[in-house]
Amino acid sequence: MPLDLAETAAQIDRMALSLASRRSGRHVALDRLISALTSLDPVLYESWREELSSSENGVTVRFMEHPASTHPPVGLPTDITVAAVDGSQIAPDRHLAARCFLLNLGWCSLTYGSFPSADLASVPSVHARDDEVVIRDEVTGKSERVEGAVLAALRHVKELEAAADLADRSSPDSPTVLLVDGPLTPLSRSQSVYPDFVLHRLVAEGFAGAMDRLRQASAGRPMVVAGYTSRPAYSEVARALSSAPSAATGSPPGSHCGVIDSEIFGRHLPDGHRSALFSTPGLEMEPHLGGHDPACFYLNSGWEIARVELPIWAAEDSELVELLHTALIDQCRRGSGYPTTLTEAHEQAVVTSADRCAFSELLDAALADQGLVGDRPEKVLSKAVRSL
Repeated sequence: MPLDLAETAAQIDRMALSLASRRSGRHVALDRLISALTSLDPVLYESWREELSSSENGVTVRFMEHPASTHPPVGLPTDITVAAVDGSQIAPDRHLAARCFLLNLGWCSLTYGSFPSADLASVPSVHARDDEVVIRDEVTGKSERVEGAVLAALRHVKELEAAADLADRSSPDSPTVLLVDGPLTPLSRSQSVYPDFVLHRLVAEGFAGAMDRLRQASAGRPMVVAGYTSRPAYSEVARALSSAPSAATGSPPGSHCGVIDSEIFGRHLPDGHRSALFSTPGLEMEPHLGGHDPACFYLNSGWEIARVELPIWAAEDSELVELLHTALIDQCRRGSGYPTTLTEAHEQAVVTSADRCAFSELLDAALADQGLVGDRPEKVLSKAVRSL
């Protein structure tokens, strides 16, 4: 039976009316939060934040610069390398003939200046061993399947390891910026509820191990790694501003009404400027990060507001922050609003529908050659032929 478009259209109309009725409240809240940002007293705010951090629910934003500050880009170095890594996957599927998954890592490394060059490629890897498709706690015997958010986190770790490989191959004489798509850390705040043995494998061993390599590669040279999130939906700064006491009244400005950070900085940041650096200490994942806690800033690329994350040790070096900021503005200009190296890395990594079908056929054929023909689920067979 086809979709009932008449009923669907009626529900969409009701949704649009509801959104329109909430718009005025959001505009008022947005004006209030921008006013709170521009008038925020850093000393009063930090005193409030430190007091809150000692309470049970004390996670909030720590500003590393004046909260209302904006920073323009500086001059781009004549010689610079900008590289990006991205990945895609064929996830485990109970309809496949074997429990396995594929990761495809793509990269793009572009060197500009005196000796321009380009390195674009991708490498697939099939994972089928028991210790690859399941994360197991050797002490308790508990296990977690590598699928969903766990698989995405593993892919992110592999991307950072590939970035470390690019760092090792890059010229030590050229400033280098390494980019990954999305946040720098492999699990979001909401996903940090996974058991400690999963966090240990993915974060303490995987993420921190890759970041250790990147920090070592950057020692004594201008190199920085960062995560770039397009159209971010975070609300950390909005929630902090709505809860922090006002310098004028001593009271918080009130609910943020669903306003997100990018809306605030879309009004606050001039084209090309970045926001103040900030971090979010006290997260559950923090003990597993190995000293590679992320610092963040928002960036007005001229096309959109993006969120940029870099390791705290790089954020403490103003020259590295300037290098990253300027390189991103240049990359967005070259890529019509999105970093061109990230676009090219994605094109190298993408797995198409045809690739997925070919993977399934190759898997079936290889198992058949070994006398391991699996049963095709009746659900799959029934979808191939319509009975009515």
